[in-house]
Amino acid sequence: MVAVSCSSKEKESSDASTTKKDTTARVPVVKGGMKLAFYHLDSLKLHYKKYVEVEADVRKKQERFQSELARKQKSLEDYVVTNEQRMKSGQLSDNEIMHVQQEAQSRQATLLEYQQTEGVRLEESTFKAFDVLNKRVQAAGKEYCEENQIDVLLINGEGGQINFMSPSMDVTNEFIEFLNQYQEKIDKDLKGKK
Repeated sequence: MVAVSCSSKEKESSDASTTKKDTTARVPVVKGGMKLAFYHLDSLKLHYKKYVEVEADVRKKQERFQSELARKQKSLEDYVVTNEQRMKSGQLSDNEIMHVQQEAQSRQATLLEYQQTEGVRLEESTFKAFDVLNKRVQAAGKEYCEENQIDVLLINGEGGQINFMSPSMDVTNEFIEFLNQYQEKIDKDLKGKK
């Protein structure tokens, strides 16, 4: 990872009891008068508090889904094994065997329906959560660029199209701090509306 060459000074916020890190971008003006900057996407995913929170929430939902799916599969398997043993030992009549087979098929269909329905629901909620987050990062990026007179803010990430940018254009730490402050403001505004 490229080291950040921008400084991170502390400045007093309007609340004298807390300090906010300086989010000012200190990037050089390139030929033609433009200011270019970039941030590392992997760092954003690790240090933007809301991203970490959303990712943890998604992971918990996926784990709950997998756990419930495994529980339902185990229940079906136990039902089938128990009744196969009863059938082999001659404890079930032909009519009961037919009923057990129908019940096993019904439970299998219910399991598949749960897997599909909840899987799609989980996928949609995950997409929506990250879509909202991406839109928030875009809005914050626009505001950050306006505040810092940056003409272009690029994203450096695996599989991206940036091969190399000078470390002097790296605003990763400052932009992540800006995002966290931006999120705090949104959260504070939301709490005030309740």
